[in-house]
Amino acid sequence: METIPVIDLSILLSANDDDDNDASPCTATRQQAAVANHLVQALQRLGCARLVGHDIDSAFIDNAFHASRRFFSLDQATKLKYVYQNHASNRGYIPCGTESHVNDAAVINNGVTGANNNENDAIYDRKETFDIGREGDANYQTPWPSSDDLPDSFRNDLLLYYQRMNNLQLQLLQLIAIGLGMQHDVNFFVNRCNEQHCNLRLLHYPEFQVNVPASASTTATAATASENTIIRGARHTDFGTLTLLVQDAVGGLRVETCDGHWINVHPLENSILVQVGDMLQMWTGSVLRAAPHQVVQPLRVECEEREQVSSDGINESVTTVTIPDRYSIAFFCNANKNVMIEPVSLPQYREQQNMNDAPINSLDYLTKRLHETIHCGESEK
Repeated sequence: METIPVIDLSILLSANDDDDNDASPCTATRQQAAVANHLVQALQRLGCARLVGHDIDSAFIDNAFHASRRFFSLDQATKLKYVYQNHASNRGYIPCGTESHVNDAAVINNGVTGANNNENDAIYDRKETFDIGREGDANYQTPWPSSDDLPDSFRNDLLLYYQRMNNLQLQLLQLIAIGLGMQHDVNFFVNRCNEQHCNLRLLHYPEFQVNVPASASTTATAATASENTIIRGARHTDFGTLTLLVQDAVGGLRVETCDGHWINVHPLENSILVQVGDMLQMWTGSVLRAAPHQVVQPLRVECEEREQVSSDGINESVTTVTIPDRYSIAFFCNANKNVMIEPVSLPQYREQQNMNDAPINSLDYLTKRLHETIHCGESEK
């Protein structure tokens, strides 16, 4: 069974070999080339990889998760004081039931009672989020909670996390250019993604319960049978260049392979998942793959069997499945707002490149996709 490739960045943090010390800033060292090739191979095949050996201390990640839990533990009225403003701003709180990636209830729900049914046949993700943008933007500001609701450490810890992730994405973009054979301009992507047009998103998938037939789920693991998949976050690709994701120990994230199979992305301590987004796929002429992914119930859930009377007055056995809270943090990386995304020529991939995509403006594309999926904020009133 295929697994998510692991990319060890620690070699890049160690001292260079003596014969690499004189390398030009615009060329790659042997260490960089080795890591870059491994990374690009993973992003070609699956569209994602696990990063280990990075220089982001676990304390930064722990503090970010602590801040996230504090925010989502606020009462709903308080969270709504900081509600998502609009798609141009792309900042603020998004409640459950307002973000949708699909419109086909039958396909997603697979008949599971209590899965995301909606009377309008629109499927909304079972999650709430808080989106944070770049500080110092002349037009838009993150609606940070006041000190009456959360301590100043909430903002400070998340801004530190934002900066560390931004540094990492620039490092990765340079490695990707090296791995794609762009030795003539290893900073091609960096120079077009260096204005922090990124979003830090806190995600919370609340606990809930669903009922399934007892015969379909007699143990905690049997509830994960494919015919009873419970969707928490619908299948989609991300919109930008890269996504850097950390998740708690609950699990449930999975990635779709080129042949339509799903790979579970099990939580791995101190690792960061990097995923290709739409912009980078288009930029590379589909050499790199924006992998579809979704969030479902974890492999281990709590199940309780009980008897109930059906609408026909018949006693039947059902299993109540408790899906636990899940937290994750995504750093969505995007090209600078004025950049036009069009396929760049990659000579060593010439035969497999798709050069037919029409140029798109980074900001226009991002705003369009946000408008299609997030149904709250000023533009939805």
